[in-house]
Amino acid sequence: MKRILFTVLCTTLCVVFLCAQNHQPKRGVPARRDARPYVQPNGDTLTIRLFGDERSHFCTTEDGYVIREDDTKTYCYAVVVKDGTKPSKMQAHNANKRTEKEKKWLEKKGLKKNLKEVTN
Repeated sequence: MKRILFTVLCTTLCVVFLCAQNHQPKRGVPARRDARPYVQPNGDTLTIRLFGDERSHFCTTEDGYVIREDDTKTYCYAVVVKDGTKPSKMQAHNANKRTEKEKKWLEKKGLKKNLKEVTN
């Protein structure tokens, strides 16, 4: 009898706790969308914009290319893969600092501006 009473009590407490969790206010806030300078590890300055909320977030160059940080904390252009995006090997630069090689690479890869990243 004590075991049944204990099980009922534990189950009731679990249900109350789970219901209380669903009524908590959401604490996520949208990312600030103003442009911010970021100094790359090699000393170059890149202007980035942040987008997103508590569930999903991503960064773009000032002119809209989606970028991702690689293992060295360098922002590179994001390329689409099966389960979202990953950083490419091409370091991102502001539009006025892009080399011809970089512009051709962007064109060849077919990267589009202002695309929302699906996963992070």
